[in-house]
Amino acid sequence: MFTIIIGRVVLLLVNVSLSDSLWVITYGTTGLLGLVALYSAFLVPISIFAFTPYPPKYWFHPQIAPAKFLVVVITLYMLDNTLNAMFNPIFIVICGGITGLVVQVPKKRKIIHQIPHKDAFAK
Repeated sequence: MFTIIIGRVVLLLVNVSLSDSLWVITYGTTGLLGLVALYSAFLVPISIFAFTPYPPKYWFHPQIAPAKFLVVVITLYMLDNTLNAMFNPIFIVICGGITGLVVQVPKKRKIIHQIPHKDAFAK
């Protein structure tokens, strides 16, 4: 009686569901490969930026803090989009900017050598 056709629940050939979750829509239209590609496109650059180029002791520096803030915003956006499909292209642009910071040539990352240790800020 109940069947699932392309991410929809169908009862006697009548659509009885409303797809509101991004993962359901993506899985229904592009399959598991599309679902993995969507989430990895957002979460892989964030994971790399969060753990490799700039250690946590530099996260509060004025030159790094805005990028770290955007990493948190993208993470919260993807968590929200898991249950709600409110896709906004500005977050794709932000994720592209973070990717640019991650794949940047190491010689251009001179900021790490210029940032004083966190104890230098203590008074």
